[in-house]
Amino acid sequence: MPKFGCRCGHTISLVAAPSPHEASLISAPDFDELCNRRTAAVDAFLAAVRNGKRDDWVTDFYGRPPFDISDGSVIDDIITREDVFSLQITNCPECGRLYRQRKQGVNEWDCFVPEPAPE
Repeated sequence: MPKFGCRCGHTISLVAAPSPHEASLISAPDFDELCNRRTAAVDAFLAAVRNGKRDDWVTDFYGRPPFDISDGSVIDDIITREDVFSLQITNCPECGRLYRQRKQGVNEWDCFVPEPAPE
């Protein structure tokens, strides 16, 4: 069961998908690069389909022989795989702390505490 322990002592459940306590963060330049990568990969897949090379492309992409998968699912997998930029954000619903992943794929987090509301 995925969960995240906040410094306030609250255990944040991350079981629900999508989780109301999680988000992704990506910088503007990284988002531009992500869009360029996704577009190039989708273009390559569509060219392979047009040229009758879909099975070869699927084998290269998934590292296994072709299997029953729709073109839409392949494109969704391309979009997901190309995102090497997004960092996870977790928000504590009890105290409002935000946790930002330091690096994608690494379980290290920076903690940010909200400032008190002005009186």
